[in-house]
Amino acid sequence: MFDPEDARRGWVGLPWDRRYLPDVDNEPIDILNLGILIKQIALALGLAMVIGNLYAIIQHRRGKTPKGETGDFRSGRAYWLLAVGVVIATWGAVSLLA
Repeated sequence: MFDPEDARRGWVGLPWDRRYLPDVDNEPIDILNLGILIKQIALALGLAMVIGNLYAIIQHRRGKTPKGETGDFRSGRAYWLLAVGVVIATWGAVSLLA
């Protein structure tokens, strides 16, 4: 720590002097803040699933299909993934707020 008496004497210490270096915990979790990052990723993934599947359901109801694509619209799969996306997004949002 910084000692004001040393400063009055004109000696503030060398840069590599351990007494004058800040106390830093070099844990990678603290630097990257992985706890919040994982919660944000869960929220983003859930919202992406909700938006994507909701868009696909709306486009199917309007009668639009992707150009050059063949195959049937699987409404059960779209609604299932929409529900899973809602659960994941809710989980991520509640985790961030808690």
